[in-house]
Amino acid sequence: MNLLTTSNARIPIRSHGEGTQSLSVLLLFSAYLHTRLQSNVDQNADPIISIEEPEAHLHPNAVRSVWKILKDMPGQKIVTTHSGDILSEVDLSNLRKMSCKDGITQCTSIEDGLFTEDDLRKLNHHVRHYRGELLFARCWLLVEGETDSTVFAECAQILQMDLHQAGVRIVEYSQVDQTTLIKLADALDIKWFLVSDGDIEGKRSAKSAKKYLNARDEDQHIRILKADNMEVLLCESGYGAPYQDIVGKQQRSNIKLKPDQPGYWNKLCKTMGKKSKPSLVRKALLLIRQKQESGASAVPTEIEEILKIVARKSP
Repeated sequence: MNLLTTSNARIPIRSHGEGTQSLSVLLLFSAYLHTRLQSNVDQNADPIISIEEPEAHLHPNAVRSVWKILKDMPGQKIVTTHSGDILSEVDLSNLRKMSCKDGITQCTSIEDGLFTEDDLRKLNHHVRHYRGELLFARCWLLVEGETDSTVFAECAQILQMDLHQAGVRIVEYSQVDQTTLIKLADALDIKWFLVSDGDIEGKRSAKSAKKYLNARDEDQHIRILKADNMEVLLCESGYGAPYQDIVGKQQRSNIKLKPDQPGYWNKLCKTMGKKSKPSLVRKALLLIRQKQESGASAVPTEIEEILKIVARKSP
């Protein structure tokens, strides 16, 4: 078989790359099925097609397109994949996750009616569409937002913990309700650990998550930070200098408390507002890294404990 190029040259398929060859085979097979089902075949006959890793050797842009070819094939398709890009094109209801537990292979899926229409909209947008790889994880570390995600990822590196190797993915639940993510994780046999702020809203998030423990150990699934939020936790752990610098001497004097007194860092962070949060977190993390490299134990104990728990969840 030859493939016609844009210059009208006919190039033998064996001279093309493996990705083009794979895609050509799928297209040929699809054409064969459509033709075969039109001749001397019972009108009620329906093929069952099994395809293994159709994304192999394909460019990332082509991977997403290959699902349209598979979808247009007649019959029932059973597709195995390691591609988050392919998953991003598949409805959650059509997913089946295969996993081995205690030597037994099991198949898990999402039950009908588990999610509301609004839940599915959020999951499709924030998880399936843009982070399909999350569905391959062994464990989700559920955190409130960007600051928490950055801190845990950086501290894991400082501690030389490879979260990717352990199958751990950090998932923010600021856009998708934490209980919706927990239900999805449980449905697909993904372990999870939720971290919430120590303020009123954070405690409310933790309380709603407890309803889905189903007799599981709370200490191994939920942690409420002792501080009101991650910024305060960093400050109380000895990395508040960048925050003090940006607030300024005059504003600090208005706090009427000393850094070693309870409530000081809460007030200082509130005085600071939301300005320069990402850059301040980066500066605090740099201080942690510098201290760790000097041989001292630098990562806040609470963060290190959480990272060790999620790493153990992913053997």
